[in-house]
Amino acid sequence: SGYLAGLILVVISAMTRSWFQVSLTTYLPAWVESHGGTLAQGSQMLSLLLFSLGIGSMLGGPLADRFSAWQVVFVNTLLIAPFYWLFLATSGPLQLFFLLLIGITMGTTYPTAILMAQDAWPRRTAVAAAAVMGWGWVPGGLGASFTGYIADQSTLDAGLRLLITPPLLGAICILAYRFMRARR
Repeated sequence: SGYLAGLILVVISAMTRSWFQVSLTTYLPAWVESHGGTLAQGSQMLSLLLFSLGIGSMLGGPLADRFSAWQVVFVNTLLIAPFYWLFLATSGPLQLFFLLLIGITMGTTYPTAILMAQDAWPRRTAVAAAAVMGWGWVPGGLGASFTGYIADQSTLDAGLRLLITPPLLGAICILAYRFMRARR
């Protein structure tokens, strides 16, 4: 049914976000060290990312009230990729700024993805929310393992450059969800 297809698209989008987040939080300190930083600097960057995720999570709901859940998830998921590319391409305070933006944009998608799932499957809102929260996290570890595998086969930089892909795939899923909802 269209309801189930919509829910699947939202869950896949959450899966791509999980792959990105778990990979980045797993390898960020090692990546900072591989670029001449210290473990303390890597830990500080990880703390900044996690703090900004929390800020974004608090902003997601009010943004969805002002616009719509799908718009918030689509725009913010799409913005992760260029912010991440700019994070990898810069250094110093500018790099920290892009890391902050990555965390905020990623964080806004948490509450709004749950709203989208409940909208996609309105007869079973608790199941829909659980699907996004439960199944959405499954590929986090698998994606981080894949990212690590790529890093082992080449370089950590190559493995982390691959992370531009998951947010773009997630944004495509949200766009497909929107078109499906418009047809319904």
